[in-house]
Amino acid sequence: MIFRIKSLKQVISMHSFRMMRGELVGTSGKGLYDLDRKKDRLTSVPIFPGNLNDLYVEAILQYKNKLYVGTRHMGIITTSVVAGDNTQVVASGQLYSKEAGLAKNDYVYALKRYNEKLYICSSKGTFVYGFDDANFSKLDSVPSINFALDSLNNRWILSYRMELYFNQQKLEMGTEVSDFYIGKDGKVWLATGKGVAFLSNLNAKPIFYNPAKKVIEFTSIRKDEDGYFWLGSRMGIYRFDPQSKLFASYQITGGSKANSFNHAKLLKGLEGEFYWGSNDGVVSINPQACSYLPKPMFEVGQGKKEDASIFNVYNYSFNHQEENGLAYRFSHPDSSWNYLPGDKHVLDFSNLDRGSYQLDIAAINADGIMNDKFKSFSFQIKRSLNYTLSLWGITLIILVGIVFWYWRARKADLAPSIKEEEEQAETPEDKIYREWTQDEFMQKALLVIEENLSDNSFGVNELYLAIQMSKSNFYRKLKKFTDLSPNELIRFVRLRKSAQLLIEAKQSVNEIAYEVGFNSPSYFTRCFKQQFGIAPSEYKEHYNMLCCTPEKAL
Repeated sequence: MIFRIKSLKQVISMHSFRMMRGELVGTSGKGLYDLDRKKDRLTSVPIFPGNLNDLYVEAILQYKNKLYVGTRHMGIITTSVVAGDNTQVVASGQLYSKEAGLAKNDYVYALKRYNEKLYICSSKGTFVYGFDDANFSKLDSVPSINFALDSLNNRWILSYRMELYFNQQKLEMGTEVSDFYIGKDGKVWLATGKGVAFLSNLNAKPIFYNPAKKVIEFTSIRKDEDGYFWLGSRMGIYRFDPQSKLFASYQITGGSKANSFNHAKLLKGLEGEFYWGSNDGVVSINPQACSYLPKPMFEVGQGKKEDASIFNVYNYSFNHQEENGLAYRFSHPDSSWNYLPGDKHVLDFSNLDRGSYQLDIAAINADGIMNDKFKSFSFQIKRSLNYTLSLWGITLIILVGIVFWYWRARKADLAPSIKEEEEQAETPEDKIYREWTQDEFMQKALLVIEENLSDNSFGVNELYLAIQMSKSNFYRKLKKFTDLSPNELIRFVRLRKSAQLLIEAKQSVNEIAYEVGFNSPSYFTRCFKQQFGIAPSEYKEHYNMLCCTPEKAL
């Protein structure tokens, strides 16, 4: 892929990233940095004297000679900047208001400027501050992480729970929203847990777009000068063409294993370049300075005579990667392109109904660009009807329908007793676990824990790494389903598995303790008693009494 991608790795664990005029970068746990784009280097910019520069910086905004720094634990720090020298930043105070409800130590997620006013997204809600009159007021009490005013001064707020609000009205998106972009035409594009979403108006359902055969959790979105959207995700960087609905994927050479880019850390620089903050440092892309791949070359072979409805399609793009693809459509006004990933495909349309067909075929390269000089083909399906076979087929369908009806009726009769038996055999821990697995995030977390169950060194840090999520994001999502901490969740899964093994009674208590990741059988026994109220050695008998005792006849 011919593209300019730079990764600045001097500062690791860069969960937070904001940029201001003068190229300043905020980081998690390391404070403020100056970005030298020519040398690809980050230089520390002290704010306080001494050892108070381990700040978790979430947002940066400059107004005149003042710099407003939004942090995770110290609210908004106001600083003065020496003209022409980004490395000379001196703290001058804090911006807060007891009357409005914003405290000194509140968690500040974002700072936005509209109409000479500062809009503050925080854990206590959304606030507005007048630069000139110093007036403070509260716009909304919902904890917010992003804010925007559209051309009609409507308020768009993205809440801490990843929900989008329009003038205090919650919009039902059917998934978590991580970032959004409002166009000049009022159309809204969103980075969501189910892909890129398009919202044409407030009453319309969102339309989701994803790369072929993938569902990507996008975390940030920005638009370049050519109308393309650039997206951060937990699977790398993507570019999306809203006209063709095609995606291009970009991996970071030498970057983090999963190329994980966290929420709302994608910003546009002064020269049109994009910057992402990630777990592996700052990554930059300049769309204007790139050189895209040439349009893909492709070849199509059509079958002869009775096989005329079968096509062999080959993509000869410059780089043969998974991102190359093929496209086809049937030539009539309301047809749309169908996309298939890969360099070659066999398209078999022999199962179509009898008739004549016109087919267009094209290819797509790894930059998501389709060759507009598609090739067109005609073919016919000549299928003679055999009435005897058709009659037998109808008879078979009727018989299958009768059998299926009888099976459904029998299943309905047995369902109450089966459900009653299942409920009797289900422990409270099993019920909690089953409810958790209905959610995609919890299902993934539980699977990772179970895969590492026997590893007694597996802990929360290993869990965050395996799930490719920051500690704060993981903890926030976990709190939606349970009051357990990550450590308590791991222990719960270990104890539930030990209870299942105790019921089978094929191993001793000590063997089971080691198998589920406990270093000490005595500690295992103590934890087991806290969870189930009895010792492991007594659990099987207790389970049989609890779940398997038949009801007395009336």
